[in-house]
Amino acid sequence: MKVQLAMIALLFTAAATPAQAISAHYRAQLERSGCTQVSDGDGSCDITKTKAENAAQRDPATTVHDPMRAASFSSATVNASISNGFFSATLNGKKATVKRLNAAFYEIHGQDVVISFSLDENGITEASWNKTRGHDHGFLQVRQK
Repeated sequence: MKVQLAMIALLFTAAATPAQAISAHYRAQLERSGCTQVSDGDGSCDITKTKAENAAQRDPATTVHDPMRAASFSSATVNASISNGFFSATLNGKKATVKRLNAAFYEIHGQDVVISFSLDENGITEASWNKTRGHDHGFLQVRQK
């Protein structure tokens, strides 16, 4: 009986441990460099450099200042695209709806999937997907045009 109680207590302890999407070291590198997960992933920002070094490296002539330009999202299970201005979207090849939650946070709904993404003055910073039923979820690779 004591063994069963100990196993149950251990199981609940493991279930109560919070899950972190990124490590503390990676978060510190992002903060120090001024990069986002998306800019680090697409190579437009180097997390080994400082904010000033990354800012000096950017060419102002090639920087696009429209944060609501067309984008595509992809992962192993989800592929989506959104139009300029975020008015229309497709999800796995079918029409989806776009929901604006506030000026910096949007969602795409369709095919029993919700894609959530945030943006700042430079464009989309992070994107993830969740199934409306079940526990499937993940991060998305973002490519803004």
